[in-house]
Amino acid sequence: MKKKLSAMLLNVIIVASLLLTIQAVKAAEVTLTLSDDELNTQFAKKWGPGTVTAKVDIPGPGVRFDFSGLGSSGTGVCDDYPVSPLAGGDPDNIGGYGDFRKYTQYRLVFTNLGPNPVSVNIDMNTGWTNLDPTRDTYWGNSWTYLNVGESKVVTLDFSCAGEVWNAQDDPVPEWRYPGGTSGVIVRRLSEVSRIGFQIIGSGDASIVVSATIPKDTVITLPDEELTTQFAKETGPGNLDGAIDILGYGVRFDFSGLSASVGTVVGDNFAVSALAGGAWKDYGSGFAGPYDFSGYDRFSLLFINVGTKSVTVNLKINTGWTNTPWGTPERDTFWENSWTSINPGESRVVTLDFWNAKAWNAADDPVSEWRYPDGTSGVIVRRLDELSDIGFQILGDGEASIIVSGGLTLSLSDGELSSEFAWEYGPGAVTAITDVPGPGVRFDFSGLSASVGTVVGDNFPVSALAGGAYKTYGVTQQFSTWGDFSGYDKYTLLFTNIGTTSVMVNLKINTGWTNTPPEYSKAWRDTFWQNEWTTILPGEMKAVTLNFSSAEVWNAMDEEEYKVYPDGTTGVAVWRLDEVSDVGFQIIGNGAASMIVSSRSKPSQVYVDDDYTSSTPGWGFDHFAIIQEGIDAVAEGGTVKVYEGTYTEQLIINKSLILTGDPKPKIVAPDVRSKFTIPETGATFDPIVFGYGSLTGSEAISVTIEGFEIDGGNKAASGYRYVAVLLRNVKPGIIVNNTIHSLYPPSGKGSGPETFGILVYGNSEATISYNEIRGFSRGGIGVTGDAGPSADPSADVEQNIVLGNGLETETGWWAENGIQVGYGAAALIQGNEVYNCTVNNPNWAATGILVVDTEEGVIINSNHVEGCDTGIGAVDFPSTYGSPWDYHILSNVIITGNYLISNTWQIDISNDARNITVTYNDIINATEDGIDVWSYFGDVYPTNVEIHYNNITGSGSYGIWASEELEAAPVNATFNWWGDPTGPYHKTSWVYDSQTIGPHYGLGDNVSDYVLYDPWIGKPALPEPLFKVEPPNYTARLRGEIFTVNITINDLEAGWKAVAFEFKLRFNNTLLQVLNVTEGPFLKEFAGAPHQGTYFIYRIKGNYIHIGIVILPDQNGEYHEPFPHGNGTLATITFKAIHQQMGLEKPPESCILALYDTKIADQTGEPPGIPHHSQNGYYEISPTVYGDVNYDGTVDIFDITAAALAFGSVPSDPNWNADADLNPDGIIDIFDLVVIALHFGETIP
Repeated sequence: MKKKLSAMLLNVIIVASLLLTIQAVKAAEVTLTLSDDELNTQFAKKWGPGTVTAKVDIPGPGVRFDFSGLGSSGTGVCDDYPVSPLAGGDPDNIGGYGDFRKYTQYRLVFTNLGPNPVSVNIDMNTGWTNLDPTRDTYWGNSWTYLNVGESKVVTLDFSCAGEVWNAQDDPVPEWRYPGGTSGVIVRRLSEVSRIGFQIIGSGDASIVVSATIPKDTVITLPDEELTTQFAKETGPGNLDGAIDILGYGVRFDFSGLSASVGTVVGDNFAVSALAGGAWKDYGSGFAGPYDFSGYDRFSLLFINVGTKSVTVNLKINTGWTNTPWGTPERDTFWENSWTSINPGESRVVTLDFWNAKAWNAADDPVSEWRYPDGTSGVIVRRLDELSDIGFQILGDGEASIIVSGGLTLSLSDGELSSEFAWEYGPGAVTAITDVPGPGVRFDFSGLSASVGTVVGDNFPVSALAGGAYKTYGVTQQFSTWGDFSGYDKYTLLFTNIGTTSVMVNLKINTGWTNTPPEYSKAWRDTFWQNEWTTILPGEMKAVTLNFSSAEVWNAMDEEEYKVYPDGTTGVAVWRLDEVSDVGFQIIGNGAASMIVSSRSKPSQVYVDDDYTSSTPGWGFDHFAIIQEGIDAVAEGGTVKVYEGTYTEQLIINKSLILTGDPKPKIVAPDVRSKFTIPETGATFDPIVFGYGSLTGSEAISVTIEGFEIDGGNKAASGYRYVAVLLRNVKPGIIVNNTIHSLYPPSGKGSGPETFGILVYGNSEATISYNEIRGFSRGGIGVTGDAGPSADPSADVEQNIVLGNGLETETGWWAENGIQVGYGAAALIQGNEVYNCTVNNPNWAATGILVVDTEEGVIINSNHVEGCDTGIGAVDFPSTYGSPWDYHILSNVIITGNYLISNTWQIDISNDARNITVTYNDIINATEDGIDVWSYFGDVYPTNVEIHYNNITGSGSYGIWASEELEAAPVNATFNWWGDPTGPYHKTSWVYDSQTIGPHYGLGDNVSDYVLYDPWIGKPALPEPLFKVEPPNYTARLRGEIFTVNITINDLEAGWKAVAFEFKLRFNNTLLQVLNVTEGPFLKEFAGAPHQGTYFIYRIKGNYIHIGIVILPDQNGEYHEPFPHGNGTLATITFKAIHQQMGLEKPPESCILALYDTKIADQTGEPPGIPHHSQNGYYEISPTVYGDVNYDGTVDIFDITAAALAFGSVPSDPNWNADADLNPDGIIDIFDLVVIALHFGETIP
């Protein structure tokens, strides 16, 4: 149920601060219209038959004139010379108020109360008959017939009067006209001597004469009013949803509609302030924003996005059946005529308050306002007492319509694709293609850089364009969908998808140069356009033709409106009810391609293979095909895919998030596009391909999360088949996917090379929590170009990669679980890789392979089991040629991994440099634990450091080094060999004049050219753990202050740790760091003779960098006891600085991520002590709407905060961004209404 304004305190504030804003009258139209006071006190009969028997100022707008004795000649009623100041004139040159030059027209409304039909016109005299009779001229409009009960607006247009009399003797020869001449400009408006009206009748008559309101005072409801206040009121069926679609309006979805009985949707009493009414005090303690007397019509734009036709109209209720009067006879229902809208069509629907249909008015307390039900052409009464506003809809079951208060003409894809065509100008339209989502692609050839090419929907304009149906002509009638008078502008979005710049503008033609003969006048046809807009390749721009200020052409021969030279700007468009063409122009240089759309793409798109064309939002933000959702979503948007099976190839070339819920399946189709990228000469056959550029350096950001990707064993010969391929994706996030069945149809690992995930180019990827199996060549690959171009980097974490195991056949590819190389950089951490093997005596499959890269790779805390080679750090010989001759493998850290039952656990080969192997468990190798060797003997590994590893159960050697290492042996001291006696070294060799071996330890074998002494007499110590504690923190309100501790856990004294360093990443839009302090842990071990601790930190944007070290004694030495156990290293105080409003929204959260963690021992030598880390998690749920001060409750304090900022904008000193609840850059009544609607609510 809708919440309404109810809080007394809110009423007080709104009474004090609400200002009604009514749209300004266009400069081209200033209307003279007379007040009741002027009509009642100044008007009297001046000439003609009959008598004014009574003159009564009735309730509301209008004065009733009763007549007797009327005849066939006019009876004049007027304010005669000198005209009263009440008429609205300015002081004139003879002491009166006869100067009316500021007006462009004179308008009154006449209602015939009976008992006989009448005809009326309005008139005025200019010039003075007392000073100079030749100056006196009579001006009038044409006569208007009113049947009994009718109301009509009557206008005298000063630029085109209906008739002029008494001008033959005018002192100015150019102003002399024969009596009765029509279409004449009114002269001497500074000398108005009489103003009034005439009436013709038959005996008695009663008419109500009233003022009008300028025709730009239109109620057009904002999306917030439509979304939050509108609900079903009466009638058949259900309103199933009201969704605010950014840039479009509000989509209303219905079921159970009737084709004969209207379903009413509206903002029922009490009407919200969002509707636009002025505040009024009605007495008896009752007040509210229900006064709409400042408006003269109510308009909404309807777009039928369903699959069936609907019929709509607008409605309001005036008068109260309850507070404060409780008199049902005051309640009247007003509506306009029904408008039919077919699927894909749009219409502006208007309820004219001067020409409405009335219901329930037969018992009105004011006798002049009583009408039989269904009477049309009636003036709406009691607009200051609006009790309901809304619309009605007729349909056949289900329907979906978009309703908007923005009266913008914006063409549908159906109109653009089916009705638009080349009209004239250089070149040609070579293709028009309706693309998924909003937009139609136009391809051009032969465009000119100086002459526009016109594309449009030429006469007669299609019903799809959005115009109303209207009949034209008198002697030979014809009808078209050419009435666009309800719109105030015309807007399209243009996206340049070509390679050259273009210029575009919008255009329309009004008036008819053809059917029927009475309209076939060249001077009626006028061309309107806006200024030209330049659009560069890749740019998207909105282009608008404003109907109140356009550039006009072909108006030099105009006979009804002002004559303008071609190209005159700032002219209000005329004859909008006679639109004969609508379209756009384009200037370019040869070929061009544009996507033209009605509105911007949606930021969120939904895909479900169960969706159909009857699904609300179908073709806009709801699709059954993932690729269509990708094409339709806005840049940076989200495509949410629901459970189902989707057989398709996905091509992603813009930033977006693609997320599955809960693990929909993507199946490779039989026919797929192939791609070649510059990093490799191979041609790729991807199932999912995300790229910023196929050849250049442009990058996009892409997330692919939560899918099963089924290759269907459809790999084709000659191509590299890959489930997910990324090029120039920064960042690229591939998370929580299951990838499988990537073999050729034979199901074998021979033939084409196939991969799970590959990353190339200028990319930064995070690949985590995926499971990959059923590939022939690689599970995960991060690969540079082996050249000077930008290379990718990646965090490859927490994935499971399953090789195929040992096949019985030969000739299969050697599959690698995870591979990084050729210039790429990576952190490979926490993964599990199993059973990467190949039946080939010349090759080995590898669990984790790093090859030919100098950028630094860390392989940390992975589990590798059952592979030919567990972890490989390989520099392939340059003699192999490209791509192996560009980079030299260097700077690889292999630490904290668990390798078990691989044939060769770790392989370090050829020209590999600076390879560090520490703190690994290397258990039960079939052959060797670690091999350090050269393929051909020409180059060999250098600076290989192997320490603090558990090397046990190796079938041949714990460490084996080839003879090339004699001059630069492997440093493998401080390892555990499976026994306290150390390794078994059967032979001996000489190094640095010292004989090494033999040594008959009971541990694993070790070869020559390995320095193994000293060794560790027991297994390496357990690795300590950094932790964020508490591991999870949930804040309740913005402004909340809390602390987290960074702790060290399970630290053994044997590590001799003396220093700790780490970074903590957080979301600095959610959290602010208030303070960082040292914890007590290290201080316990920093007493004399040590010199205490040194603690340092820096806050840098979204992370904190912290270092702590025990200071040695004065001689630079450390002493026992070394730090051990568990304790707090640092305490960080955070403040929650952001919280959403709206309990229906999801929580905001961030990972408190520990990274770049380091522990140094007393030697200070890198890489330091191996360890693990455990992140934390922060979350804050939304508060309620209107909680300006973020205390969890909407109350008086929120009202006060908003009131103090009322009327402010961001540049004002009292601006309060938290009070801008809509948000629109100003604190106004709409923000206060939000508070009122949620007054008293509190968070759970």
